Amino acid sequence: MKWKTYFRPFPKAGGLAFLSAILFVLSYPPFKTGFLSFVSLVPFFSGLKGQRSQAAFKIAYAAGLLCHLGLFYWLSMIHWSAMILLVLFLSLFWGITGMGVAWLYPRYPLLFYLGFPCYWILYEYCFSLTDLAFPWISLGYSLVYFPPLIQIAEWGGVYLVSLFIVLVNLGFFFIIEEWKNKKKVFLVAGLISLGLLVSIVYGFWVIPRARGSESLRVGLIQGNIDQDQKWENSFIDSVITIHENLSEKSLEKLPELLVWPETAAPCYLLRHPHYLVRMQAFNRRGNVPLLLGAVDFDYVEDSHPRYQYYNSSLYFKPASPEIEKYNKMMLVPFGERIPFVESIPFIKEILRNSEAYSPDEFKALQILKRLVSASANFKAGSEFKQFSVDGKIFPALICYEIIFPNFVRQFVKRGSDFLVNITNDGWYGKTSALYQHAAMAIMRAVENRIGVARAANTGISLLVNPAGEVIRQTEIGQTDFIVEDLPLRKKLTFYTKHGDWLVRFAGLGLLGVGIFLIVLNIRQSRGEIS
Repeated sequence: MKWKTYFRPFPKAGGLAFLSAILFVLSYPPFKTGFLSFVSLVPFFSGLKGQRSQAAFKIAYAAGLLCHLGLFYWLSMIHWSAMILLVLFLSLFWGITGMGVAWLYPRYPLLFYLGFPCYWILYEYCFSLTDLAFPWISLGYSLVYFPPLIQIAEWGGVYLVSLFIVLVNLGFFFIIEEWKNKKKVFLVAGLISLGLLVSIVYGFWVIPRARGSESLRVGLIQGNIDQDQKWENSFIDSVITIHENLSEKSLEKLPELLVWPETAAPCYLLRHPHYLVRMQAFNRRGNVPLLLGAVDFDYVEDSHPRYQYYNSSLYFKPASPEIEKYNKMMLVPFGERIPFVESIPFIKEILRNSEAYSPDEFKALQILKRLVSASANFKAGSEFKQFSVDGKIFPALICYEIIFPNFVRQFVKRGSDFLVNITNDGWYGKTSALYQHAAMAIMRAVENRIGVARAANTGISLLVNPAGEVIRQTEIGQTDFIVEDLPLRKKLTFYTKHGDWLVRFAGLGLLGVGIFLIVLNIRQSRGEIS
């Protein structure tokens, strides 16, 4: 294919689609220009309407490449191939979306306006499914820096916020398309203004009522450990010492719970007597419950003896010799688990062979290095384990578990009074990934009207109240700690109780549009309608 042929449809339509891609990137954290999301789809619609399907796919796919490169460039810090494959894959959905817009809008504009919101909600939701789940870029996250505009999330989760943004985009597109029809333009402009006004007024009204009064004093420790040193055997002592020293300083502010980040203890802590005794002694001295991240393993003796490795959170209580444990349930695709491994026999066999080695045979941390590499083979946990401090219940969500709305609400529905999220985002330097990941913790707080404590190795560590307001946060790349009162959950929200009801309605809506299109085309082919 000649490049001139490929780019032939691009000049105007491509420029508009690329503008949408740029607006998308600028809508998400760390940029505090989330209001751009209200118009981010408008150029996309305008550029693709009426294009041939093949041209529309090319244009939308190219715009998707630009958009996803801007949003996921930070994956190159793990591996260039991971970033390239993800960007190429996600851009396919932009290409398909572009084809749909180009075909449907000129023929059936009403069905486009009715069907596109349903399609978009399902589009976002699908990224939370299967072993490849990575629901990172829902439009709703673009508004986390504007708390009044995300308060509706307590009714329908982040998807309801995304729906609101999509509807506003469609409204602006309608105004551009129907500009000569002043009556329609004023009507739609009025509806957009009313929708924004109601959302803002509701937000300002509900925020003071959602903040909560009962609280727990929580201390977050941010060790800021360099990734190049974190997994070196010779640095285990110094890594633990840094966290201990910060914790001792934080005790002066009387926390009721201390939280260290994911894998803050860079060893098999429960299997390493020296460091385990040290941690228990420290916990007794401080006399404050301590939650921290570590890795662990079990040895399974059956027809195929093997080691099973876990990314875990461990809970130490001064008055109890028992150490409680939660094993991470949602594993990062490729980073912690090979997707669909049970369906790919030869990969399954390779991983089975690796499970036959004990940690000692790999000098403890050598196998750990392999587990945190791109070919990791962690085992997913299976229990919605929760911990307790002073009668208050909380889970210890690990890393990207916080990005799954329905998964998080399962804990809250089971009685959580507040949420803890421990993570190590040090892999991604000081990139936008750290801001985007933290934004999702803010959205989970609003969805479930619950306080969130997030401890991150290199930042951003933060405490969020049930209204989605950040009480206090650390800077990226700083060795620091936070001790503040964290408000507790007051009630179960509609979203907590009923989950992704909006997705189900979107599915029914899109099905209805599809059936109507089929019937319409059948009748047209028979000559019943023109």
